Amino acid sequence: MAESDGNTPERPLTDEERQAIARAEAVVAGLTGQYLAAAAVDLAGLKDAAGRLAADPAGRASHLDRLFRIGHDMKGQGATFGYPLVTAIGNRLCRFIEKRRETLDDAGVAVVRRHVEALDRVLGERMQAVDTPEAEALLVSLDEVAAAAGS
Repeated sequence: MAESDGNTPERPLTDEERQAIARAEAVVAGLTGQYLAAAAVDLAGLKDAAGRLAADPAGRASHLDRLFRIGHDMKGQGATFGYPLVTAIGNRLCRFIEKRRETLDDAGVAVVRRHVEALDRVLGERMQAVDTPEAEALLVSLDEVAAAAGS
C-alpha cells in the first residue's frame, strides 16, 4: 500500500510503518469505550445547559457559551473515535449558535433542544455513519428546523 501526504512521492510503507499505524489504530479503538463514557458526560452537560437556556432567558448568553463549548468538543472528538455523525450534529449546533447568539428566541431554543435530542439518540443507538438513510434524514431534519427558525 502506498501513502502520500501530497508533499512526498508515493512509496510503499515499510513493515515498521504499517505496524506503527496498526498500533495507533488499536489505541484509538481501545479508547472508543472511554469516548462513549466521556460523550455521555458531555451529553448530560448539553441537556443541562439546554434546560437552563429555556428556563433562564436572562442568562442565555452564558448557557449558549456552555452549549457551544461542549458541542465544539463533541464535534472534534466524534470522528476521531468513529462517530462522524456526532461530529456532523455538533458542527450544526455550533454554527446555529454562532448565527443566533445575539437573537436567540424561543424558536431558537427549540432548535438547540432538537440538536441535543439528536445527539442523545445518536449516542444511545450507537449511530456512527453519516451516509445511512437514517442519519441523512436526521441531518436533513435538523437543517430544516434550523431554517424554519430563521437561521
